[in-house]
Formats: sequence, C-alpha cells, structure tokens
Amino acid sequence: MNRFVTPAVAMCLSVVVIGCSGSAPASPSSLQGAVPGGRILIVDEGPYTSGDLNFLTAASRMHQAFIQISRVAEHRVAYPRLKLFAQQMVQENTERLDILRASTRNAVSQNISIEAAHQDLLNSVMATSGNPADRVYAEGMLPALEALHALYMQEAASGSSSVLRQLASDFVVRLSNYLGDLRELGRHRPRAQRRDGDAEAAEI
Repeated sequence: MNRFVTPAVAMCLSVVVIGCSGSAPASPSSLQGAVPGGRILIVDEGPYTSGDLNFLTAASRMHQAFIQISRVAEHRVAYPRLKLFAQQMVQENTERLDILRASTRNAVSQNISIEAAHQDLLNSVMATSGNPADRVYAEGMLPALEALHALYMQEAASGSSSVLRQLASDFVVRLSNYLGDLRELGRHRPRAQRRDGDAEAAEI
C-alpha cells in the first residue's frame, strides 16, 4: 500500500491512529486523514500561502480537465494501448483530486472549471473518432502532461507546505512514467491503424 508520508512523519501518524501514550502529539496543523483505497495521509489544515493556493487551484483544474478529456477519449480512440492509457488517466487524476482534497481538508473546490485550452482539446477529441482521435488525444495530452509535471516539480521544490511538497515529490515520479508511456505510444502506433492523410499521426 502506498503511503504519502516520510518515516519521521509516519511515527507521528501512528500516534494519531493508535494513541500511543507518552509520545509527542502531532502538530496542530498536521492530522491523520484517509482517502478511498485505504491510503493514509497527513492533513495540512493551513493556513496556506498564496503560492500553495495557486498550486492547488492550477493542479485541480488540470486534473479535472484530464479526467473529462480522457473519459471521452476512452470511447473515441482506436489504438488499444492508447485507450488503456486514457483509462489510466481517468483513474489516476480522479485519485489525485481525492488526495489533494483529503490532504488539505477540502481546500480544493468540489466545483472545478477547466481552462480554455483544455476545453478546446476536449471539444477536438469529441469531434473525432478512430485513428484521427488517436492523434488529437495523444498530441494534445503530451504538452498538457508536461505542464502538469512542471507544476508539481515547482511545488516539490519550493512549496511552503511540507505536506504538499511531499505529495508533489511522490507524484512527479509517476508523471515522468506517464510522459514516457505517452511518447512511446506516439512513436509506435501501428501503421495499419492509420487512415489516409494521417501519415504523421505516429510522431508526437
């Protein structure tokens, strides 16, 4: 089971969970919390700096956009491996939103609007199907994931909240893997699945 805590924090967390006597209590702003799937988290109750709030807003909007785009792509793309990638994106980004909400006592809004560029990509995926949808989805998601990776890298390096820094550091590794997977999918989509006029679809 994945845990988003360092060994030192885990010791404090065990005090919250099992109530060990004689141990130092956890910080008032860091309490135990949980998200679906049984992961144990440290909760940062704030207050948050403007930089951390900007991160939470930007990250949540991107996660919400990737959920919506990938949910449509699941039913539009032709390449089975890309379809599986879209399914993974829905699951991963849904989980990330849950984690951000749980670890910040719901500082992340339940009603999230997506940015215009992501809405444009969503509309483009909805307007295509088959092999053209493969290209639209893969080419659109690559820079979007790169932007999310850069956002989490920045938070991991300079965020004010130790909880958010740890969460960001953990997710950067997974994001790097997803970027590698998407680049590989772009290079190796079978020629047999390309339509006329889609000769460049394999290159991202």
